[in-house]
Amino acid sequence: MKTVFACAAALVAASSASAGVVFGVDAVTANGVNSVIFGESQLSVEVEAGAPGTVVFTVANTGPQASSVANVYFDDAALLSGGVVTNGPGTEFSAGGSPNEMPAGNMVGFVSDFRFTASNPKTVGGVNPGEWVSFTFNLAGGSSIADVIAAMNSGALRVGMHVIGFANGQSESFITPAPGSLALMGLGGLIAGRRRR
Repeated sequence: MKTVFACAAALVAASSASAGVVFGVDAVTANGVNSVIFGESQLSVEVEAGAPGTVVFTVANTGPQASSVANVYFDDAALLSGGVVTNGPGTEFSAGGSPNEMPAGNMVGFVSDFRFTASNPKTVGGVNPGEWVSFTFNLAGGSSIADVIAAMNSGALRVGMHVIGFANGQSESFITPAPGSLALMGLGGLIAGRRRR
């Protein structure tokens, strides 16, 4: 019996080492009750170490409700430089685009340092149910993945997204880390964020 527990513990430890930290989102806008509920339940941002000296942010939409992440923004990104997109199946993002700032971001003091936009039509190139997109940044000034996670947990580094294509016709803006919520770590992050590479 001890062998079974030891093997299970080793498996959890190995899984945790490769899993990132998954953050939930909170709505900044409230254009529709259902669009807020669906967005908060379907969207997440996983933060994990990439190649040495890099960090990867993966925005995922687990679905099943209609929605499309059209823009992704990074605020107070002093720990980050560069920014390379890795599109998942069905997504097509590139650096820049418009709008320059996350819609309604001023309501929460959100000022974008980096922005990425889905190709037109955004409801096709965006992150739809079951899809993901990743953004890889260099760690600036000798910072580490632990510094990035700490900045996310404190709200010093935030990720915002503008989401369109809800069934009610509304669009919403969301931000992570979700104020007052805890990041899911280790095995929870592995389950919620499922490996995408």
